[in-house]
Amino acid sequence: MVRKKAKKKKNANRPLGLIFKYLREFSKFWFEYLSIFVGATIVITLVIIPLLESISELIMRVSGIPYVSYNNLGNLLQQHFLGVLGLVVVLFVLIFLVYLQFIVQFQGIRLIQARTFSLKSLFRQVISDLKNVRIQQLVFFVFYFLLIIPFGRYVFSTPLLSKIKIPVFTFEFFRKL
Repeated sequence: MVRKKAKKKKNANRPLGLIFKYLREFSKFWFEYLSIFVGATIVITLVIIPLLESISELIMRVSGIPYVSYNNLGNLLQQHFLGVLGLVVVLFVLIFLVYLQFIVQFQGIRLIQARTFSLKSLFRQVISDLKNVRIQQLVFFVFYFLLIIPFGRYVFSTPLLSKIKIPVFTFEFFRKL
């Protein structure tokens, strides 16, 4: 009888024990965790976003697109098809870079937990993962990504995701479900 009570008490404290275990783990390697997330954010904010914005502005200027809206999408497809195609390519590059950001952060966390974290091992692991990516995985990620964007902003936000705008009617559609 006493054993059952002790076992119940141990199981009841398990979630709290796990929280403290992971907090201790984080406190030992806080600099590594911080460097992964802050480093990725700095590279995205200072390099990737300005580069993609410049490329998008160049495509719009060269192809004569004054602005992109859902109202003028049909007109743009008829009169500026190559420009729209270029902007779609930039959008897919953006989605791929979000995928790459997920890989870097998740592999970084995995390497920290395995006690083998270094920038060299992180880059080696990310390149290895990118070499093994199949087209089916990317297509799945694109659809998953487009489905999750309306809800994902509440959980995971990144400067890359803030550049993708979802129309209001899409939010309304998902709220009614």
